[in-house]
Amino acid sequence: MNENEHQAGELRAQVVRLHAVIRRQGLALAVLTCVLGVFCFAGMTDGDKSARFDTVTCSSWRVVDDKGVTRIEAAWRKDGSAGISCMDAKGVMRIAAFASDDGSPVLALASSEGKSRLTSSILPDGTAQTGWNDASGKLRVSITTTPDGAATITCLDASGVKRIVSGTMPNGSAATVWADQEGKGRVTAATSADGKAALLQPAEHRDQQIRE
Repeated sequence: MNENEHQAGELRAQVVRLHAVIRRQGLALAVLTCVLGVFCFAGMTDGDKSARFDTVTCSSWRVVDDKGVTRIEAAWRKDGSAGISCMDAKGVMRIAAFASDDGSPVLALASSEGKSRLTSSILPDGTAQTGWNDASGKLRVSITTTPDGAATITCLDASGVKRIVSGTMPNGSAATVWADQEGKGRVTAATSADGKAALLQPAEHRDQQIRE
């Protein structure tokens, strides 16, 4: 073997070794990439899922579950109201808390059918009210307190007619009124601040409709 052939053989051997090194590096890089990918994926799924932002500015945002159902939604609306809603696994709204366009805060709880069953709110004038609805969403019981100190409980029938109103007045008096199906007062029991008591019969009501 002459010198040229020897050099050529040595060069080929170096090339083979170089290719082997490149293949090993490539394999190692591929394995490293795969490992990093699994690590990153695990970090996003099973590890720390939190992401921290100093400020997030948006008009609305949603949280969805693993089935793509919206479970929480917060939004600002063009009418000036803003609120947050929580839905069940079927996407039915069960809880809503929002501030209306006039600034009144409202909290509503709904049934599995999405019908409002309980609502609490504070009006701009300071009146606070909580209402209980029946299964069809009709108001049946209402409790109200006013800024002047009055407090009333009102019971309505299925038609929405006030049948019983009971309350206390700022002057210390208290009364309960029972009405017929037309909402006309039939019997009233009352006490004054000085302790006097009175019971009014149907004729004394003169068919007046009861009012809160």
